[in-house]
Amino acid sequence: MARDYPLLIGACGWSHSNWVADFYPEDLPLDWRLSYYANEFPVVLVTEEEWRLPEADATSWCEESEESFRFVLELTATTVEEVQSQLHRAAAVADRCVGSLLRANVNIDVKTLETLLDKVVAFSPVCVDFANEVPAASVIQVLQSRQISWCWHGEGEPAGLNLGCFAVTRITNTDINPRKIRHWVETCLIAGDEQRQMILLFDGEPPDIEAIRQAQIICDLL
Repeated sequence: MARDYPLLIGACGWSHSNWVADFYPEDLPLDWRLSYYANEFPVVLVTEEEWRLPEADATSWCEESEESFRFVLELTATTVEEVQSQLHRAAAVADRCVGSLLRANVNIDVKTLETLLDKVVAFSPVCVDFANEVPAASVIQVLQSRQISWCWHGEGEPAGLNLGCFAVTRITNTDINPRKIRHWVETCLIAGDEQRQMILLFDGEPPDIEAIRQAQIICDLL
């Protein structure tokens, strides 16, 4: 599978029990799920839930997927110490990490945000996820000055996608249809170029496998 797409499309997490039978074979061992997922999709978001699993091991994740497979790391820390701890755990996938998605409160203190960004940028490109909220003007100014994108959730104007070398669209909408999927894919492709890596991730309990497949087909056709 070629992994050099202008848009990488995948899911938020791979250890979804509701994918059994619908996606994963019922007899598939738990520790084979990532390998099975990576055979079809080029990228995945390593969510906080994935890190909480007893078997979570960044080294084994690399071993279970081919070298061209890519990870996006979800960072949920609110302090420098917590960020450093999360990045330390993820060190084994550093070479396979296309970028980090830093979840932040929309009203985060500017100095705190700048400090967190300094730590994450040293590890990988970063996009900030404000959970579909519009960040304060002072926060936008910081991101614009640093050329750092903020996550688009598929509705409204995708203003944050046009900054930096790495940008993420995260779809949490449960009302998914082909027209919307095409809109999300086209928006990502328009915002991207050869110097910018665009990621389209589907979230949910569980993420809609058929929507991910449709998005990839649409991307290949455009």
